[in-house]
Amino acid sequence: NLVTMTGTMIALSSNFMLYILAPAFDVPVPVWAYVVDAFASFAYQTLDNLDGKQARRTGSSSPLGLLFDHGCDAFNSTTGALSQAVVMQLGPTWQLVALWQVVCTHRIL
Repeated sequence: NLVTMTGTMIALSSNFMLYILAPAFDVPVPVWAYVVDAFASFAYQTLDNLDGKQARRTGSSSPLGLLFDHGCDAFNSTTGALSQAVVMQLGPTWQLVALWQVVCTHRIL
C-alpha cells in the first residue's frame, strides 16, 4: 500500500500544481509545469504497475490492498482528466466534453 500511496501522492501533487497555475483551466501554464506533470504521470503509472508485483512477491497481497489500489486508480483517473483539461486549455467547456463523452458512449467512463 505504500507504493500505491506514493504514486498517488506524486500524481496528486502534480495535478494540484496545475490547478494552482490555471484554476479556470483556460490559461497556458509554463512549460516546466507540463514537464513536471509528464514525469509525475509516468512515475504514477510505473508505481501503479509495480505495487501488485511487490505485494505478491512479499506475500502481502490482500483484498483490502486491491480495493485501495483500485480506489486510488479511480481517483487519479478523475484528477488526471482535469489535468488534461488544463493542458488543452478547455476552460469552462471541459464539463461539456465530459457530457459529450457520456452522450456518445451511453455510460459514464
